[in-house]
Amino acid sequence: MSLDETTMTLNGVVPADYVVSPYVEVYIRITMQDGTSETYPSENPTETPVRFTVSQPESQQNILVISPERNQKLDINDLMIAASMLYAPDYVDRTKTQLYLDGIDVTADAVVSGDIIVYSLSKFPVEIAGGIHTARVVLHKTDGTEYDSLEWSFFITSPAGRTAEEIISYRGRGQIELRDENISGSSTWYNRGDLNFGGNGYGVGVGVNLHLTSEEKSYRQPQDKYALYANTSWLSLKLGDSYPAFSPLIMNGMRVRGVSGELSVGFFNLEAAYGQTIRRVDGQYLDTVSTPPVTSYIKLDSLTYVNVNYGTYSRNLFAIRPSFDFGSHAQLGLTYLKSSDAAGSIGLGKDPSQNLVLGSDFSMNFDDHRINLLAEGAMSMVNQNIAAGNRTAADIDSISQSNAGDQINNFIPLSTLSSFITINEFLVPLDPSKLSSLAWDANLSLNYFNTFAKIGYVYRGPDYTSFGQMYIRTDIRGLNVALRPRLYSNRIILSIYYENLFDNLQKQKFATTHFINTNVAASYFPTIDMPSITLGVSSYSNSNPVPLDSSYAVDNATIRYYVQSSYGFNYVIKHYLTVDFGISNTNDHTFSGTNLSDFNFAFLLNSDFGDMPLKTTIGFNINGNKTSPKDTAVIGGAFNYTFITFGGTYGLLENQLVVGASYTPTFGSFSRNMFAVTASYKVAKSQSLNLNLNYLAVTGSNDFVGSLIYAVDF
Repeated sequence: MSLDETTMTLNGVVPADYVVSPYVEVYIRITMQDGTSETYPSENPTETPVRFTVSQPESQQNILVISPERNQKLDINDLMIAASMLYAPDYVDRTKTQLYLDGIDVTADAVVSGDIIVYSLSKFPVEIAGGIHTARVVLHKTDGTEYDSLEWSFFITSPAGRTAEEIISYRGRGQIELRDENISGSSTWYNRGDLNFGGNGYGVGVGVNLHLTSEEKSYRQPQDKYALYANTSWLSLKLGDSYPAFSPLIMNGMRVRGVSGELSVGFFNLEAAYGQTIRRVDGQYLDTVSTPPVTSYIKLDSLTYVNVNYGTYSRNLFAIRPSFDFGSHAQLGLTYLKSSDAAGSIGLGKDPSQNLVLGSDFSMNFDDHRINLLAEGAMSMVNQNIAAGNRTAADIDSISQSNAGDQINNFIPLSTLSSFITINEFLVPLDPSKLSSLAWDANLSLNYFNTFAKIGYVYRGPDYTSFGQMYIRTDIRGLNVALRPRLYSNRIILSIYYENLFDNLQKQKFATTHFINTNVAASYFPTIDMPSITLGVSSYSNSNPVPLDSSYAVDNATIRYYVQSSYGFNYVIKHYLTVDFGISNTNDHTFSGTNLSDFNFAFLLNSDFGDMPLKTTIGFNINGNKTSPKDTAVIGGAFNYTFITFGGTYGLLENQLVVGASYTPTFGSFSRNMFAVTASYKVAKSQSLNLNLNYLAVTGSNDFVGSLIYAVDF
């Protein structure tokens, strides 16, 4: 995920393979500069995450696009429109299917054969020009009433006899933001500018992404972002900031400031990235004292002790992944990553590090991707202080008072290994033969008989580390199973997920903890004008065999029930209603544990007044939380609050100006009032001016956030 600093939102794409209908679960963990972290939800985020309902993927929709694909670029001579009604229910009359091209009804010249409708351009009444075009398929029930429709766009690249390579097209957006945040009486101004441009011509795509902000400071990690890129059908290159994703275990979305690219020639593919992942930020002396302190002061000389804020070393990374295709059904990839802190990049630093990772991945698919097998493995080494330099096996044995040096030398000769990573007593693992830094995943998925099934196994050693993938759960092994049957013409979807995990892979902890997570849900998507609904239950249990009166004991279980429903309907005007209800209880059986209970009820109604350019939002959210510590010295209690939201937008000057306002009061265990005013003005066809004002009144503090954004599309 990446942070869009113009809107202060996190943006990312979850791969379809990771999503199992009817919802996705999300929680957010933010690591502060001092090493502490905050989560949302704040209580038990891993066990009670936020859930978002997801719609069915296209393979479960009534209409499947065959040709051309969505947003496909193609020559006019290759254009043929085709769609399938394979998954449409039996009461849909295929012979009544309608097809539109650019809004023109071409049904009379289309051919319907079984579940397929096909149309060629030979009888289209007007000349097809280059650019974006749309196709629309409409299904009807046997009684003639409209049942469902699907519209998609594609791009014709060769009008008037020109070849696709000769077509030059471009799109871009530039914007400037002025933003003020006045929090607890402290005002901070931000000035930001963005430019995003992309163009295609003669078979080459080029582009630039630029983000400049007044937040850029030499004592911070980079806030400005920039990237230049170019690509063809077989080669892509990017200079500046990129987020390469070669492998979920090794290189997955880490920002690299440098160069990255991909090459694909026949059966051979190559992905590579080189650049800086962390910028140098020098340390500083905070204060000095003359008497030996008990805190983290260091001795500067015989009379002076100094408190030091250690800096951050510059860190460079190189990663490369060649891969080999075996037809269209299999691929073998090999990944190498080396990343190192530049020990001389700052004057006041501590323990520069180095990382080496080697890995391989293999994927296979059969029967038109109905069977998919994916396996990946990797092994890492980390040196936690390369400033000590390389040492001999005898030196390492002497310092560590073990035979660790000999173990490493027996695993890989030190003369060879030292050319890749610094070898000394700070190397982790010191004994690679124990495989404590081994990580591997394997997954098999099947999609038959209207049922998606997936079984996987994970193993990630406690010492596994990759500087290209810093957010991975380690010291864990176990099985996970997902099952998703689709019933009654895909109107009922069952979702079953089971996970059985263990930690303490190297027996380094006091005891092994067992994690069992289960979720079962059923979703109903009616064919008539009725609400969709999801019912589900989740359970999460963690336990180890330690006696319950021990401070090392773990024995807790959480169970959560939830109902989610949405309904689009017309009553005088158009409305869309969503209702969510959830209740959970956590029982901790250890002597010092805390039992938790919480519930949430949310209601949201969005209304569109149609011909009147008015849209409104009304909603409320009721939250209740209760903690019951077993330790009488710990204070428990209830934390309950409710917030209500009223809002709306109204279009003026034929929607050239859209103004909006909202009010959200919160009351209960804490009180808060939030007011928001928005305005969006279309200065010209491709220019807009957006104003956002937010006022937040909390007991003891009045906060204000305002922004003005001017944007140009071209």
